[in-house]
Amino acid sequence: LSMAPLNNIDKCTMRRVAVLVLGDVGRSPRMQYHALSLARSPEVAHVTLIGYAGSRCVPEVEALIDSGRISLRLLREDLLPRPRSKVAYLAYAPAKALLKLGQLLFALLLLLPRVDVLLLQTPPAIPTLAAAWLARAASGCMVVVDWHNLGFSVLEHGGLGASHPYVLAARLYEALLGWSLDGHLCVTAAMSGWLREHWSVRAETLYDRPPAFFRPTPLEQRHELLRRLRPALVAPGGAPLWEEKGPPSSPRSSPWDAGGTPWTSLDSGTGQVRARPDMPALLVSSTSWSADEDFGVLLDALLLLDTSLSSSAPPACGGPRVLVAITGKGPLKQHYERRVAGLALRRIGIATLWLEPADYPVLLGCADLGVCLHGSTSGLDLPMKVLDMLGCGLPVCAVGLDSLSDLQGPAHSLLAHAPPLERTRFDCLSELVVDGTNGLIFRDARQLASQLLRLLAPTKEAAAALAALRAGVAASEAKRPRWAENWNEVAAPVLLPRGAGPHAATRRLMRLGTLALLVALFGACLLRGLVWMERRGWLDFSFDESEVLVPNWVEWLL
Repeated sequence: LSMAPLNNIDKCTMRRVAVLVLGDVGRSPRMQYHALSLARSPEVAHVTLIGYAGSRCVPEVEALIDSGRISLRLLREDLLPRPRSKVAYLAYAPAKALLKLGQLLFALLLLLPRVDVLLLQTPPAIPTLAAAWLARAASGCMVVVDWHNLGFSVLEHGGLGASHPYVLAARLYEALLGWSLDGHLCVTAAMSGWLREHWSVRAETLYDRPPAFFRPTPLEQRHELLRRLRPALVAPGGAPLWEEKGPPSSPRSSPWDAGGTPWTSLDSGTGQVRARPDMPALLVSSTSWSADEDFGVLLDALLLLDTSLSSSAPPACGGPRVLVAITGKGPLKQHYERRVAGLALRRIGIATLWLEPADYPVLLGCADLGVCLHGSTSGLDLPMKVLDMLGCGLPVCAVGLDSLSDLQGPAHSLLAHAPPLERTRFDCLSELVVDGTNGLIFRDARQLASQLLRLLAPTKEAAAALAALRAGVAASEAKRPRWAENWNEVAAPVLLPRGAGPHAATRRLMRLGTLALLVALFGACLLRGLVWMERRGWLDFSFDESEVLVPNWVEWLL
């Protein structure tokens, strides 16, 4: 991804690109990586990254923001206060969508300089697809959609059901607007096939791939990070998981003494870092603490694992035999922290922490095993956290299918809704995790507990099983390109096509047609307003109707 010299590129052909994500930019790594690759392309003059404020971007993106290659435009998220009543929400949702539509159009058409390419993430499809369609019609820019999931499936699983009018309308809206735009990317081959079969949308499969900074962590860097994370590696209630300082009468000192950690020790003479022979296993899970992930499954599995370890394994460094580090933030974090505080665990410690973007890949590279509990409303997308773990050489235990029901439905009818999306987990997980090769797939807490015991128990057999999975991860990752190579091969031809780009004539016709439609709607609203004011007596348009021939369509408008 090194910057190519710009001298040999005709600056008249260089394009300005906007990357739009209607969410926290810092928690949208795929869109950040898009912006990073676009900014480093010799065919791009400038990149604007648009979204909500929140978490920090990855260091590479922040460096390009500081250098001016990327501009960060932050939008206000709280346009309307969310009502508590479900009845009021029926009016709140459309009003919020209209306000956000106006906000996006103002940003895309007035706030920003004219862009040649607009790349947007969906979901949310409402109102981003409509805003992109109108911006395309008004400015003539090319619009590329990056499908992370199906927006209507999110509404369906939000409690509305497949036959709800909102879901049917959202499905039709998403299909028509998605089909009418210029280019498409998606995250799995399963999603690409579904879009092509049901909506006639041809999307190129751009698999999420970790950038080069996701890699196994060297011992010295591991030691430095764990020392810095010492204040955060505590129980949810704040109690230390290891003694801060060993008592004078005890022969065992705290693992934190003499500049060490429970995983590493520091030679006082040479300053060399060494791995401890009795270090605890480090289990990592990253989460957004939302309803998409049932962390009760992990907690139930840890209870079963703790029972097995308590009868067979001594403590590690005077503390837990297994440390579970759960990273992330979200609405259900406090709920699960209260549950964790009520668990009577003897050999397992649980720490919840929030990491800076630069520290997250380093922690993954320190761990022994990862766990992913993320579900999917469509069953057609994959969790990016698994890709990050695999990129760091970390085997993964990932949740599999709940149901083998399939997404069916007639492809010829956009209104014919698919059967309810009963499954909430992934039917395309095999595109990423090969069970028994680079990870394990589980269905419930008991099976997860069995897998954790088989891999993390302090036995030679468990060490060998974990080493075999790590070797499988290394072999599978060696065959897959990293983000830069994958993006150049798959995404660059879609985002930066040679010439005028696909459907250039269609975009010009759409622009003229949309402007004509807007003029017609404005005229109709003006006529209706004039008639309303006349009926209230504010205006007088009296005339002899016998002398005026009024066409039928004008009578209908009036």
